[in-house]
Amino acid sequence: MANKCKFCFTKTKENLSQCPICKIMFNKTKKELTREEIGTWHAARNLYIVATLLVIGGVFNTVHSLIIMSDPRNSPILGLVLLALAICTMVIGFGLHKYKQWCYIGSIILLSAITLLNLLALHPTAIISGIFLYIVASKKSKKLLYKEI
Repeated sequence: MANKCKFCFTKTKENLSQCPICKIMFNKTKKELTREEIGTWHAARNLYIVATLLVIGGVFNTVHSLIIMSDPRNSPILGLVLLALAICTMVIGFGLHKYKQWCYIGSIILLSAITLLNLLALHPTAIISGIFLYIVASKKSKKLLYKEI
């Protein structure tokens, strides 16, 4: 029987007593968590939310790039660049859902580029991408992704 961690949503195939990602016992309730486990739980949930929003943003950007490519007034290269960025965003989002180690560096590079581009354009979404960058680059997130907890 597969277990699913109620704190970081990780599915395991083996019958383990604790989650392999967040190292919290499966049978613990939220009231029984220690202070450090609460921090791990919040970091795991924040990463999961960022991953979900990256996947949704990648889907929206894919549709947007296809609309741009269909307009004959726009350069097809612009649409292809946006499509490549959207695919990278979705791949990193799916990797963060699985708490993969390579996503730490990949998401920092991607979110730094998005934040920088939005800052240069004076776009208000720079604040949102900056918050995502802060969440992913935190020490607790690095420990979760590198499985050092």
